Amino acid sequence: MRSLIIIFLSLIYFTYGSEFKNEVIVMFKDGSITGTSAGKTVISKLSVPEDKDVYQFIEELKKRDDILYAEPNYILRKVALPDDPDFYDLDGNPKWWWSVINAPEAWNVSTGSETVYIAVVDTGVDYNHPDLKNNLWMNTGELLGKDDNANGIDDGCENVDDGDGNGFIDDCYGINALCYQYDQNGNLIFNDGLSGCNTPDAYDDDGHGTHVAGIIGAVTNNGLGVAGVNWNVKIVPCKFLDASGNGSLDGEMICLDYLKKLKEDKGLNIIALNASYGGEYPPSDIERTKISWLPEILFISAAGNEGKNNEVIDFHPCNYDLDNQICVGASDSTNSRAYFNGVLSSNYGVSKVKLFAPGKEILSTYAGNQYVLISGTSQAAPFVSGAVGLIFSVNNSLTISQIKNKILFSGKNHPDKLSGYSYTCNVLNLYNLFIDNLDEKICLDRLSHNFGDTAVNTVKTETITVRNTGEVDLNVSSIYTNNGNFTVSEDCTAGPIKSNSTCTINVSFKPTLTDYYIGTLFVNYGSGSTLTVKLEGNGVPQTKSSVIFPTIEGSEGCRLSSGNDFGIITVYILLIISMLIRRKIRKDD
Repeated sequence: MRSLIIIFLSLIYFTYGSEFKNEVIVMFKDGSITGTSAGKTVISKLSVPEDKDVYQFIEELKKRDDILYAEPNYILRKVALPDDPDFYDLDGNPKWWWSVINAPEAWNVSTGSETVYIAVVDTGVDYNHPDLKNNLWMNTGELLGKDDNANGIDDGCENVDDGDGNGFIDDCYGINALCYQYDQNGNLIFNDGLSGCNTPDAYDDDGHGTHVAGIIGAVTNNGLGVAGVNWNVKIVPCKFLDASGNGSLDGEMICLDYLKKLKEDKGLNIIALNASYGGEYPPSDIERTKISWLPEILFISAAGNEGKNNEVIDFHPCNYDLDNQICVGASDSTNSRAYFNGVLSSNYGVSKVKLFAPGKEILSTYAGNQYVLISGTSQAAPFVSGAVGLIFSVNNSLTISQIKNKILFSGKNHPDKLSGYSYTCNVLNLYNLFIDNLDEKICLDRLSHNFGDTAVNTVKTETITVRNTGEVDLNVSSIYTNNGNFTVSEDCTAGPIKSNSTCTINVSFKPTLTDYYIGTLFVNYGSGSTLTVKLEGNGVPQTKSSVIFPTIEGSEGCRLSSGNDFGIITVYILLIISMLIRRKIRKDD
């Protein structure tokens, strides 16, 4: 009986939407002329006159003596909470990552679409996983409609033949790029004897790609396992990483060509490509070019897991920073940069890493019909890839640039935790994708600065960059410090700062004594929000300068400003002194 009650309650759990009808609900006061019955207050619904908006009409109603309350007639919706058992934590609440990104609220608007395709370039995907199979794309052109060996796989998927004539063998569920190689003329040759070619399709023999795919689009509300960002979607896998998670540049290129061909020749509406891989190597012009040749696909890349600053290391493909690319860092349940253990943590970068998304101990599907907790930026990226699919399912007229900007600047702002770590200081927020988010947002390139040793009564100046990372104008009301040895000049308070625009704060440090100085820079913005920057500096004595001989002005003949002239005269003087001393010695003798 208890379970039935819980199910019933889940069906009637409502929440306020952001919309309302063109009507007003009013509550009349006791004893009003409208009347009451047995002390019960009368409620009524009034239509808003055509010549007024709802708020104007409410203000008029509130002035009446007989009305206690007047409010918009809000539209209520059932909250879309899935019945997947592993969607919930032990207390019966959505697991933290779903709450952080406001997934339940977003699912009231959309749960995805089967006409939206998202590519997963990785170790492949376990296409037999029951919590994934129905959301995987299948290339029906390869099917023969029979299974003579009764192994549950269509014979067309295992006859080592290019059934649909697209140049790839048995690609019922994508391809295994490890089965192909380029010849000297650039032709792609299938060779099932190559290392890593366990199957010609993208079957996952590692588990990483399956985990990624589950975050993007595990089959949801099926009473099984976990939920995905998209309840409905088509995932297109391409395998180029082997069972140990390693791959090479040529394999990635084969996958990119394959997906481009599917989009152009088969008309698959691939809107995003998840790239949860990368490494430290010099920039590749070939890789950069190939990614840029996918202008209608958002390339979502992982920032890396070594706790390094991508501004000073070559971490690719994240660092290409292309127009059709978003590089994602991993955040934890507190919306801070995620630490995975005592050594590893999410990479970061004030220009390269665009935003953060959940990436610590994320439960998702895994190879072999399993569910596993995994941490890393590999888990953060698919939340963003899923978000691309979710927003496109509602409005397929949006351009890649518009989707990218919406994802970046609609995120939840955490400048106190992510300044200096990302471009936006935002964490992905799914619900904000569907509303006009009016929050003023800010991101600084650092939250502290140490001026180091500075000579007394001399000045050092450092520039701090401020960025508007919201969808509306950012208004900075005041900037100041609490220590007179740190002074500021800035252009941030001159007027509203447009979205994705910057202003600068010049902070100067002038020690007056040999002492250690500490101060705070205050940046006040929005409706009463304040961001602080820690300032430090050490006043040290001025270094003693060497003796400087004065320059004697005069005619060219008497000029002593030349070091060579001064040296010659000095030699003469020493010679004369020496001669006089010798004469005196002889005389004394």
